Amino acid sequence: MSADLHEATRKAKKRERREKEPTNALDYTIPANQKSKKSKTKASAETQDVGPSETKIGKKKSQLDTTSSTEPTVSKEHTKKRKSKPTNEEIEGMEDAGTTGSEKVEKKKRNKRKREEEASNAEGQGEDDASVLHEEPVKKKSKNKTGFPDPQEDSALSDQAQKALSYAFIQFRRPKKWKFHKARQNWLIRNFWSEKSIPEAHVPLVLKYLTNVQGGVRENLLRSCNDILKTSATPPDSNATSQLEVETGQQSEVEGQDSAGDIKRKRATEELRRAPGKLKPPPSRTPELRPRQGWICKMSSKFALRIAIAGAGMGGLTCALALAKAGFEHIDVYESASDLGFVGAGIQLAPNMARILDRLGAWKDIANEAVELKATSIRQGATNGELAHVDFNYIRETYGYPHMVGHRASLAGSLFKACQEESAITFHFATAVEDVLSWGPKPKLRLVRDGQSYEVEVDIIIGCDGVKSKIRKQMMLTLGETADVEDSGQAAYRIMLRREELEHDPELLGLLENENEAVIRWIGEKRHIIAYPVSNRTIYNISTAQPDTHFAEAPSVTYTTKGSKKEMLEVYHDFCPMIQRLLSLVPDGEVCEWRLRVHAPLPTWVHQQVTLVGDACHPTLPHMAQGAAQAIEDAAALATVLKLMPDTLPDTLNKTLRIYESLRKERAQTIVDLATASAKALHLGEGKAKEERDKIFAELKKNGKGPVPDKWADADMQRMIYGHDCVQYAQEQYDTLFRRLSE
Repeated sequence: MSADLHEATRKAKKRERREKEPTNALDYTIPANQKSKKSKTKASAETQDVGPSETKIGKKKSQLDTTSSTEPTVSKEHTKKRKSKPTNEEIEGMEDAGTTGSEKVEKKKRNKRKREEEASNAEGQGEDDASVLHEEPVKKKSKNKTGFPDPQEDSALSDQAQKALSYAFIQFRRPKKWKFHKARQNWLIRNFWSEKSIPEAHVPLVLKYLTNVQGGVRENLLRSCNDILKTSATPPDSNATSQLEVETGQQSEVEGQDSAGDIKRKRATEELRRAPGKLKPPPSRTPELRPRQGWICKMSSKFALRIAIAGAGMGGLTCALALAKAGFEHIDVYESASDLGFVGAGIQLAPNMARILDRLGAWKDIANEAVELKATSIRQGATNGELAHVDFNYIRETYGYPHMVGHRASLAGSLFKACQEESAITFHFATAVEDVLSWGPKPKLRLVRDGQSYEVEVDIIIGCDGVKSKIRKQMMLTLGETADVEDSGQAAYRIMLRREELEHDPELLGLLENENEAVIRWIGEKRHIIAYPVSNRTIYNISTAQPDTHFAEAPSVTYTTKGSKKEMLEVYHDFCPMIQRLLSLVPDGEVCEWRLRVHAPLPTWVHQQVTLVGDACHPTLPHMAQGAAQAIEDAAALATVLKLMPDTLPDTLNKTLRIYESLRKERAQTIVDLATASAKALHLGEGKAKEERDKIFAELKKNGKGPVPDKWADADMQRMIYGHDCVQYAQEQYDTLFRRLSE
């Protein structure tokens, strides 16, 4: 019995120790008197207070007598053990020992219930404070030092606007975290002019972002922005007043049509066009993307160059239009006449000209009223007998464009209309070039308007001022070269007869309506006449070439004069009767005679940042019908090479102008020489040379093919002239020629 009681007592003590362990280790606090070493804690855990009636049990009795009723120290590892109630046998054993564990069990339950109630009472308050307890500390917002309003704080912005503007804002607020986003950049470009999409407060931010864009897409971006502005809203005024406002910071008063916001936006757009040359590029974050030395982003944008064009002839108009289409933004055309004032005369529209005009968007209107040449007839002036008939039907298929004839005023009008649609082009009529004050690196012109002279400084000067070019004269004098023009010994009458003036004569009306022989050339000694219908066959154009007998030899005299109808009839008195009737229909007072002038090949077309175009550098006789066409080719080639420039350094500009000269000079001179040779062949008098020429004509008429003494109609010459694509040739040759000049 004693052994059983001892065992029961031992188990009861062990059970009580377990029951006294806290249900949650985190709720347990070690009493101060229990903070002892591990050995002492273990020794005290083996004692138990069993009440007032003590019973000594074996060797443990003395320890039981000396221990207090203090709770034992409990190790945390014991909290993982499962607690259970004492068995009936254990309770009976404890009762025999004079104590029971039920009171302590009940106490444990009461304590547990108390803790649960306290937790329940605190639950409501805990839920309210949960967000505060678990909320991460708010970081202090850094101060906005960009000078731009934060788009995130503008609730009036649409989602797209807020994203795009925030994208631009981050570039200046946190450059290290900024990443390029093409769609958002494109949105900024498309909506820059929209006050609804981008409020005025955010315009400076977008402007700063766009002007800071760098890299290989810089010019394309600015060009795209300008194109979008042109199509989406009225572009900024490009006259001298608006330019002065931008430069001086003054704001003009606009009545009625423009709000203050519109003015600000226009000024901002002009600033966008000018700014790239003034702003430094942002530093590249990656070494492999850092622009190499001398790259365009470190220079002024080439499209922001200021270009002055002297003369609004075919070359000047085409030059302005081609440069604007290439993306150049500041083009000023100075014309001494008060308007275009093209004389009523016909012009041949060869395929090499048509190809360029079509690319520039100026061909369609001309082609609608021009007449296609399907053949030409070369005849004896004295007898009207046909020497040769040359078919032109193959030209359209071979060269992609037909050979047509039209009205000179229609060609000029179409080019001028296309120029007016380009906001980059500004015309200054009744403004003459008086002198070139500087050739570079910033060339300067002295201009005269209404008797008042003023100066203009630009980046490039292009002389398109014709055979009487002042710019050519000044350039040659500066270089110590001869600049005077030379007499060709020839003059020309230009006549236009309306359909109603020909209707009474069926033979003459047949000239206007004959579709198989649109162009007829009558040739004689030292003279010839070429005629063709224009303006949808409502006008018959007549042009002649004869010895110059009515002009003084001094080069300073006028190049045109009012001709005498009587003298004109006398010049062609030995031509066939049909020609006599045709010329007699010309109204008195409408005869105009031109002096055909040329000059020796120039040593150069370029001096520093100034160059020449068209008749200013290679005037030609009209016998190849390529004078205007070659000026138009010059203009297209020049615009192409300027667009290909790698930078805007003065040396690069000069090299590019010299490349233009090398691309064009030999070809232009070849055509000048062909026109002179053709005139000699056509104007032969009686003799062996004429007999040999007529044999070639006879062979051509018999076989339908072969060489043609009239070089204008020769297939080999047409292949060389019409088959040439000056733009493609310039694109292919530019890099090679630039490297060669840089060596």
